Amino acid sequence: MINMDPENVAVTFSIVVANNTHRNHAKFSEEWNFAIGRYVFNRISEDEVRVSFTFDAVLKKYDEDHQLVDECPSEYLPEYQEYEEEIEVILDLLSLEIGSGLQIKEESFLFASTTCRDNEFKNNRLIVPSKTRELYPQFAKEENRGLGLALRLYRQSVSVNDPREQMVKLFAALEQLFYNKGKRMLTKEEIIQVRGAMDALPLSSEKRKIILDRVCDIRKSPKTMIIENLDLMNGDELISEEEKKQLIGTWNKYRSVITHGELISRRDEGFDYVVSQIDTIVESILRRSIEHRMRESERN
Repeated sequence: MINMDPENVAVTFSIVVANNTHRNHAKFSEEWNFAIGRYVFNRISEDEVRVSFTFDAVLKKYDEDHQLVDECPSEYLPEYQEYEEEIEVILDLLSLEIGSGLQIKEESFLFASTTCRDNEFKNNRLIVPSKTRELYPQFAKEENRGLGLALRLYRQSVSVNDPREQMVKLFAALEQLFYNKGKRMLTKEEIIQVRGAMDALPLSSEKRKIILDRVCDIRKSPKTMIIENLDLMNGDELISEEEKKQLIGTWNKYRSVITHGELISRRDEGFDYVVSQIDTIVESILRRSIEHRMRESERN
């Protein structure tokens, strides 16, 4: 695809104080009218500050058939990525200075160029509850605590727009569904063999006790348990063990780097796809689990 010259894109979004309840209400003073580099802050109310800036991006491109393609500016433009990280750093510093968490207001981004303007999307889809009223009396007595926690984590994941938070919640939901916390890796016979081998080592009783306690409590990792217990289909066939290890390993890698504080762009297309993938799978597992319990309830 052949690119044309870049165009100027104007961006606006709003920031608000996170968890700003009536019991702990923080207000933006009139001093919230300033600029930090390219970013201009304008106070529009005591509860909201509008941020605006511009950047250049290629919006007109010729495809392989020499047809001119117009792209509306959005958060998914490759050129936008570096500015998103700059915004996050500024909000990090401001949050530290004022002692309150600042966050970008959901659905507040507006992008505009000379040829295209990003407009608010109106979703008129009706949502109708049908199964929960029948299921709740049986599910409220559910002994499988893992399923209940997985449901809670899934609801938390669909309640946020940041895919980084979604990734952490969704992997945690898989852990609750498939990680048997009570299952030790070594059998009783194997532990006896380890104890016999320890007797031959010149260790103090204190060290021997510490090592044996840890050996007896070695458990399989959540990642291993998910790989062993999660069956995934590709069409009408189960995916291979190697494919499953690679897939779950990718999910675990992203979850791990996020929880350890490394930065991932929430607009990265590869990461966005991975989050969509695990979301679909977790939702499918939960639906099957609920439907299974509904059929059990009907039989009883």
